[in-house]
Amino acid sequence: MTTAFETELPLLTDFSQTLADASYQPVPDDAWVFVADIVNSTQAIEAGRFRDINTLGGGTIAAVLNAVRPHRVPYVFGGDGATFCVAADQVAAVSDALRGCQDMAREGFDLVLRVGCISVAALSKPVRATRFQKAPHLIQYFFIGNGLSEAEARIKRDPACALPPGRAEADFSGFECRWNEIPSKKQRTLSLLVQAMGATRAERLATYSALHTKIEHWLGDETGRHPLNLSGLSLSANPDKLRGEATLKTGFSLSSWRRRLSQWHRMAVLWLQNRVGNVWMRRGMQALGAEWGRYKADLITHTDFFKLDDIYRTVVSADDEDWEALHRWLQSQQAQGTLCFGVHVTDAAMVTCLVEKTGVEHLHFVDSIDGGYAVAARQLKQQLQRDQKDT
Repeated sequence: MTTAFETELPLLTDFSQTLADASYQPVPDDAWVFVADIVNSTQAIEAGRFRDINTLGGGTIAAVLNAVRPHRVPYVFGGDGATFCVAADQVAAVSDALRGCQDMAREGFDLVLRVGCISVAALSKPVRATRFQKAPHLIQYFFIGNGLSEAEARIKRDPACALPPGRAEADFSGFECRWNEIPSKKQRTLSLLVQAMGATRAERLATYSALHTKIEHWLGDETGRHPLNLSGLSLSANPDKLRGEATLKTGFSLSSWRRRLSQWHRMAVLWLQNRVGNVWMRRGMQALGAEWGRYKADLITHTDFFKLDDIYRTVVSADDEDWEALHRWLQSQQAQGTLCFGVHVTDAAMVTCLVEKTGVEHLHFVDSIDGGYAVAARQLKQQLQRDQKDT
């Protein structure tokens, strides 16, 4: 197999198409699933380090995409990490990139990034994928079949799946984490994970279709429930919020004091760039080949705030009354055994960004603050475990 399998996946532009089993294509047996996630992320989040967690999660995607250029790999951002489907001839490059991410997590953030991999052929459940292009510079990868869920579970419990140790440098160019938290335009910002429990793909996709309909009914269309809003977006001037990107982009080939000096220099540059960027956006200036007056609107358009990877994942804004109505429906479906869910409720979102061309080509990963997907995933796991004990 070659790297061409990603380009051969169906390319959809209508979300309803992603809810049809015929839209998905099997990932080849000689592909590999890589999973990267922060160990004990819950404790780090409770210590207020949710920005570091999201930085490392988004950073793994930047490192992997840079390692395989000009090709691509299908991936899903999960808040405290990411999952990748990697062609056989990309495995070595991706392994080195993720080793570099492990080194960065340990030495730059004092966190442990777990990385493991397993071949698609070794899974008992299928990995079926498609591509969804929601906007010109945003291609998302959707998965069905429960193969990714099996891969994640096996990687976490089987030490044999762990990536062999070894030092490497990861390339984090294009990664940015420069925005302040974005207050909800409504009363709440939610990170919601829903896993359908049907025995067949058709049943699970029908559940996700019903869920999506209910979300649109109570929370609104894409514009109405979007977790980001123009008035809430502002580039940060807070050094503590710029430290993550500066750390990520400072390698370890320097001596410790030179590394610290380089980090402070990067933070100063980021601070200056953000001050200039805020002025350019406010005044609607044209610079560097971009129209900065429309940048925030483009950012909102190119945000991956709903997706499907054996689990329906979304970050949304909602008023209390509407969320309570959706919550009651989710609870009723859970009681019937149709689905399980986890949710994190807060009042703001945060974004991490991958920038191909400044001001022009960019995509953005969104999560809610204070834990987001990671907290929702813990709830979902606990609910699944309770349901297994009851059966």
